[in-house]
Amino acid sequence: MKNRVRFFFLFLGLLGALAVHAQINELPRSTPEAEGVPSKAVTALFDSLMALPKTDIHSVVVLRHGKVIGEIYPAPFAPEYRHTMYSCSKTFVGAAVGLAIADNRLRLTDRVGAFFPELLPDSVSANLADMTVRDHDIGCHSRLEYAQPHSRLDTYLPCQTGENSGQEV
Repeated sequence: MKNRVRFFFLFLGLLGALAVHAQINELPRSTPEAEGVPSKAVTALFDSLMALPKTDIHSVVVLRHGKVIGEIYPAPFAPEYRHTMYSCSKTFVGAAVGLAIADNRLRLTDRVGAFFPELLPDSVSANLADMTVRDHDIGCHSRLEYAQPHSRLDTYLPCQTGENSGQEV
């Protein structure tokens, strides 16, 4: 069961993270058979997804070995349409964090800044120094306050203090 859940999140993450690149033909294409997957399996996946009740699927892209082996765009959608993802990336990050924790590669108590030391500002605030994976990546409670990005690391730290402290913004 654990492997099925892991596969599901891996599959979901790959679809979401790479769908944009696939839709504008930046990823190489191949046939399912050339990548070791029966075409019938890809067709069965697409049929089962389209048969789900109360869903509004915009697109599905299947990758194997870094190559697109299948994709569908149910009407009225098309590959050239942009798709608003809203907070979908939080789901992917949460799934990735969960998998990393399950593999003992990450702990909720790990300090976020330790993963990006070269991107830290020259002057590290106490809140940034103390921020853990639990604080930011899971709960978005970093307690950081800044008016404009100091470094690329700030793009990973969108939470603010004040009225929205501890809430998603």
